[in-house]
Amino acid sequence: MKLQMKTPGAVLPNEVQSRAKLHGAILAHLGSAGLICLLVLGPVFEQAPIQRAAIISLLLACVLGYLVAKSLSDGVWSFPFLYFLILCLFHLGLFVSPALDNGRMASFLDGTWTGWYSDPVMIRAAYLIDLGLLSYATAIGFVAWLSSNSGTKMRPSQLEEQSSDRSMRDAIVDVGGLTLSVAVASWLFVCFTQLGPVFFLNSYSEYLEATSGNSVGIIYFGITIGSALIAQDTTRILSRTGLIFLFAFLLFALPMGLRSESLFPLIAALAVFIRCRKTPSFASMVVCVLIGLVAISAVQQVRSQGLGDTSLHEVSASPIKAIEEMGYSARVIVTTIGWHEAAHEPYMGGATYVAPLERGLAGILGLPRDDAETDFRLMNAEIAHRVGPIGGSIIAEGHHNFGIAGILLALALAGFLASRLCIVQPRPLPLAFLGIAASLLLMHVRNSFAPIFAWGTGGVALIFLAIGLSWLKGRRVH
Repeated sequence: MKLQMKTPGAVLPNEVQSRAKLHGAILAHLGSAGLICLLVLGPVFEQAPIQRAAIISLLLACVLGYLVAKSLSDGVWSFPFLYFLILCLFHLGLFVSPALDNGRMASFLDGTWTGWYSDPVMIRAAYLIDLGLLSYATAIGFVAWLSSNSGTKMRPSQLEEQSSDRSMRDAIVDVGGLTLSVAVASWLFVCFTQLGPVFFLNSYSEYLEATSGNSVGIIYFGITIGSALIAQDTTRILSRTGLIFLFAFLLFALPMGLRSESLFPLIAALAVFIRCRKTPSFASMVVCVLIGLVAISAVQQVRSQGLGDTSLHEVSASPIKAIEEMGYSARVIVTTIGWHEAAHEPYMGGATYVAPLERGLAGILGLPRDDAETDFRLMNAEIAHRVGPIGGSIIAEGHHNFGIAGILLALALAGFLASRLCIVQPRPLPLAFLGIAASLLLMHVRNSFAPIFAWGTGGVALIFLAIGLSWLKGRRVH
């Protein structure tokens, strides 16, 4: 079917737009009904055996994922769907085995991981995860249903015609390319000085120990935000330089087991890239997901020993294994369940969301503040002190602050933000803010909220830098 064209961009045909709005309405109504039913029938859900709870959770995720993909123009390539997929992988991965083989979960977990697991608490975790996924998807449904459009598209040739935006796009891409290149070069320098010239042969634990005293968080910020900013235009010299550095980072980081650090920059960049390019096919997405899962499975097996101590015949490539390995964010939810529902500790009441803002402002104003490692208003600090370095979770942090209400609110806001940014007109500044928002949301999937304020402030600062460069260029031209 031929697309109808309209300046300045291509507008979706009325029929396609109507279908998206229809699916959005279906998702909004079904999601709302599902939330009410799950809230009312929560005790019934939690009385089910682990296999039934796991099957229900996985089937619910499939239905919601289908409706989310149908509600926006880019389908399975849209950022809201990609984010939903990431949420499911990191939170529902451990429920695949009990769904396929009742009771396998306990035998799958070994070593130090077994102490936190029990069927009742995992069923409760599944219930909270389902509420979060429903809230996220329902927000997307309402945005798709009530918005005046479901996402406009602009082809690369049309982007060239926007002369008024060209200078801004060039500045954004150049700032992103320079940021990405400097960040990766800094990361390579840190790894080389701390672990030697063959640092990529070390294990993940050795890498963490060697880089614990360095500001790698700032480096990951530069890699992720820079990747998102260059995605608008990959033809510029600085954007191509950034791509070369990004490829080098992936080449060395993946063998050491840096999965999230490698995956999130790619997804953030893809969120922007897809908004101004022709949407690939569904089959392409299936192939990419399978390749990604196989790579993750291999990386997981290599990271424990290091590439230098792993034989090729020891590595198996199982997508199911990869899904299971990614699912340990459920443990963070189990932890908050233990704190607040078993030990009856008071909820944080939003403190973990306010603390990063207070600390950031205190740093800017030069005011005294507690060390981040001992400020237990930061969820990552409290988790590390009481449990260990098990990461974070957007669902767990919502629960940690306000219980079930916190989960519903946090995931609804995430769904609203992700879907709303994906239907604005894809011009340079909105695309840049989409890239930053995508980076922040991805960071919070399995990390605490603690770095979000700093990352967001840094991302906005880079955009203002690009605006300034564009203005100076315009002044020179005139």
